[in-house]
Amino acid sequence: MQSKKGKRKKIIVLIIFAMCSFTFLDNAESGISIVSDPKASSLEKLAVGELQNYIQKISGKEVNITSDISDKMKSTDTIICIGNITKESLITQILKTNSMAMPPEKIKNNGFFIKTTNHGNKEYLLLGSDTDLGVVYSAYHFLEKYCHIGFFEDGDYVPEAEDFSIRRIGKIDLITSPRFVNREMLQPCSTFYTSIYWGLSEYKQELDWILKKKFSLVGGLTHRGDMKVLKNIMDRYGVKDGPPVKWQETPEWIDWDYAETKRILSYARLRGLKVIAPALHNSGEVDVTFMNKFPDAKYFTTEWGGIYKLVFLNPADPLFIKYGADWVKEVVRLYGTDHYYEIGPYPELEVGNTPEEKVQIKTDYGKNTAEYIRTADPQGTWIMSGWGLADRFIWPEDVSRKFLTAIPDDVYIINDIWADYYHMYKRLNYFWGKNWGFSIIHFFGGNTSMRGDVPLTIKKAKEVASDPKAKNCVN
Repeated sequence: MQSKKGKRKKIIVLIIFAMCSFTFLDNAESGISIVSDPKASSLEKLAVGELQNYIQKISGKEVNITSDISDKMKSTDTIICIGNITKESLITQILKTNSMAMPPEKIKNNGFFIKTTNHGNKEYLLLGSDTDLGVVYSAYHFLEKYCHIGFFEDGDYVPEAEDFSIRRIGKIDLITSPRFVNREMLQPCSTFYTSIYWGLSEYKQELDWILKKKFSLVGGLTHRGDMKVLKNIMDRYGVKDGPPVKWQETPEWIDWDYAETKRILSYARLRGLKVIAPALHNSGEVDVTFMNKFPDAKYFTTEWGGIYKLVFLNPADPLFIKYGADWVKEVVRLYGTDHYYEIGPYPELEVGNTPEEKVQIKTDYGKNTAEYIRTADPQGTWIMSGWGLADRFIWPEDVSRKFLTAIPDDVYIINDIWADYYHMYKRLNYFWGKNWGFSIIHFFGGNTSMRGDVPLTIKKAKEVASDPKAKNCVN
């Protein structure tokens, strides 16, 4: 940028964090520097690190992070403040001075704001949120929307700009909050079809992309670690003399899956993402060794596709609640919890022999699954795939209604897993007041080729977002 005298004008970008932390970028002959207070939260530091990384890639200049600002503040022309506005900091002072305080109702669900303003004869770019995760979202949104970086699942597109300048971006006045409380990515069935053999490096790339696209909730990350939970509970119950296991379920493999799962979950949580854990293994499926140990319990049998014979613990039996609660407690002990648990009610299976028994098993399953989750975790929420209910012959409307109304409202979210096409929420009367999610299937049966009608998907999502009947659509 040239001044009127034709000389290069010195531009310094200052990023100031909550709790009196601060950072600045000096885009001048001396390069670019970031000054950050060590009191910043881990997610705020992540936001700084990503700004440093991508601005360095855009400008081709080295970006240094330091805690010493000396007297450079005096020569600063352009200042970026980024931070959590619930903490006392420079960003909150500027908002108050310029009568820009954010009413709580304007920022919710990890929403954020990006604004330009003048304060003390200096130009400011403000990025903030009332949550640390929202601060990270604001940084990624700034980089994507205003710096034209492309965040893609298989990598980033970073444009080059020798004269990187905040002033070139122009005036910004953005306050945005997600329409949906949770933005969920992945679930157990989809990860089994696609990423069952991924290692930590592949999951890191996927989780980084999930965060960049402003998702907040991730499912399916513990699909391999389930066997550790199952083994521990069976050992505790004294069920140890079962049939030979598959090679994937040998003790060595179970321990390796357990360690890898912990590493993956740790990385996701460090990124501010919440993880959905598994509820009771395969909806209470058991084998002959379990039945021999508990011969007085109630069981029922069914078949999948006329091929596999399956045995389930009847959800009406008291052992079902005990087994489910023990499962959730062991999941929490091994993997920690974000208070979300996923399981579906006998997907693609017909249960019960008479019409009355079919209804009873399903309603008992709904009521008692909610009970064992809350018994083990009083803050727990059951997130259920609605795939099973999509079969209107196995789950006609009256049976679906009885199942759903048996579950307390505050413990449950059902994901309409093919909502962009099948619209189960319309057939089932918006799930009779239950919280639910508008979900999209990217593939069937492991077929992962690229396909889909993107404009139609966006249109359907917007329709739901503006539909007053869909007020309980939270995912």
